[in-house]
Amino acid sequence: FDSPSGCGAHAMVWFITNDCCGLVCVLVTYTLIFGSSGVVSFGMLVHQESVIGILLILVNFSLALMAAWSHLSCMLTDPGAVHPDEEVEVEIELDEVEEGTEAKSLKDGKHWCKKCPGPKPPRAHHCSICQRCIRKMDHHCPWVNNCVGQYNQKHFLLFCLYTCFLSSFTIAVLVIRAYSCSRDYVSRLRSADKGCHLSNTVVLMGMLVFFAAVVFALFTLMMFCDQMSCIMYDQTGIEALQNASMSAGRGWRDNVREVFGGPCSPRWLVPLAIKRLYPKCSA
Repeated sequence: FDSPSGCGAHAMVWFITNDCCGLVCVLVTYTLIFGSSGVVSFGMLVHQESVIGILLILVNFSLALMAAWSHLSCMLTDPGAVHPDEEVEVEIELDEVEEGTEAKSLKDGKHWCKKCPGPKPPRAHHCSICQRCIRKMDHHCPWVNNCVGQYNQKHFLLFCLYTCFLSSFTIAVLVIRAYSCSRDYVSRLRSADKGCHLSNTVVLMGMLVFFAAVVFALFTLMMFCDQMSCIMYDQTGIEALQNASMSAGRGWRDNVREVFGGPCSPRWLVPLAIKRLYPKCSA
């Protein structure tokens, strides 16, 4: 991986290595995704010797793989970092720049960041963790160990969406399994061949997974709704907090198409890269 100042045609991977919290969150994320899928599939569904049971296991792992793929794409995609040597055309009046401000100053007729240092395009914000100015920076998310910006917001949305689907699926399976076990309790007393076939360990792990699934289902649902609300009004999270309007008269459909990289198509549901307007950078 290149240093934070490296950027160019040979930069292939963007990965933040200087944030211990982000790296721990990534480990926790994949542990929860595949750990919960394992408990549901091999602890709850494997005893369902039927076509429906097999299909449910396939759905479970498909959602887990899509969530992991979206997370990986979001984490390893350059969110829109501005290269220090990049040519940025910015029209700005002298009285629009406050002298002595921490984040920006006027240099050679351009808007410059004091922290990078480098050009600062409109709607870009400096991230102290990524050590770059990020185009249309929404926020830095430790769960994906990256900034959410112009080129990976789609991946972040898909990660929230598939994680919410996976968590909801997990909750549904555990609730139905618990109901089935309670219904079969009397039958198990009558016959040794009937019952839940669940060990105490699996039951305990199921309870832990259930509470984790409820938390992450609600959290990712709120994040997805918040992101979509900002996108429809053509705002980033930072701009929403500043109550800044950046719409420029476009409709919400155009705003959504811009984030997802084109007209509505099956590609919207797959974490594939969108068309880039600027060169890649590497972290």
